[in-house]
Formats: sequence, structure tokens, C-alpha cells
Amino acid sequence: MLQALARWKTTILAVSVLLFVGLLLSRHLVGPRSGGGAAVGPVSAEEAGEQVGKRAEVCGRVAEVVQASGIDGQPTFINLGDTHPDQSFTALIWASDRTKWQRPPAALGDEQSVCVTGSVERHEGTPQIIVSSPRQVRVR
Repeated sequence: MLQALARWKTTILAVSVLLFVGLLLSRHLVGPRSGGGAAVGPVSAEEAGEQVGKRAEVCGRVAEVVQASGIDGQPTFINLGDTHPDQSFTALIWASDRTKWQRPPAALGDEQSVCVTGSVERHEGTPQIIVSSPRQVRVR
């Protein structure tokens, strides 16, 4: 009976270790909510529409940063290429994710060049990436 109990404990320990290692590897291989795997790119803001449904790095000139406090979720929009409604691409940061930034996204300012990495979607005809981490935005 004691041998069976010892084997049972060993089995539970081994399964626990495997699950823990799997969890660690999955976070490393998949990355943050922005979608995992290698990103296509870099592609320009004007070419971002060709990457809808893919993980990509989209780069371009910041035309404006708008914090829309009157909209549910208080999003910040980083528009590349041109100002709204003529922007080529938008990086969207929800207020709940904005707290992760040491410097506010508005500090990116006009005329800087940035690259945004994540899953490209289309919203009202404009390609966008939802940014959940500052690591997804790189100033060039």
C-alpha cells in the first residue's frame, strides 16, 4: 500500500512539473495578447490593410494621438499617415491598458515614426492593431 501511495505521489509531482513547464513555454512562445508567433514586416501604414488577419509590424509617421475620453473604454488612437478620418492605420490603446505605460502614449507626439506589432484587424475600413502592452510600440 505504501509503495502504491509513493508511486501516486511521484506521478502527481511529474504531471504537475510538466504542466508548469508547459505553461512557462506557452507564455514564452505565444507572447502577450497581441497574438503570438513571428510578425510579418515591417510593413508601411499604407500596406497594413494587406496584412488583415495576420500578426505584423506596421511602421509609419504619427499624424496624431487622440485620447477619446467621451467614448466607453476611453481609447487612445495613434493614427499613422494622416489624421482621422484619413489615417492609413490606427493603433488602439484602451484606458485599462494605458496604465501599463510609464510615459503616456500621447507623449509619442506628432511627426515621430513608430512601429506597432500585433494582430491586424479592420475597423470601419481602417486597418488597426489593438495595443495591450507598451512593448508592442517601438519609436524609430
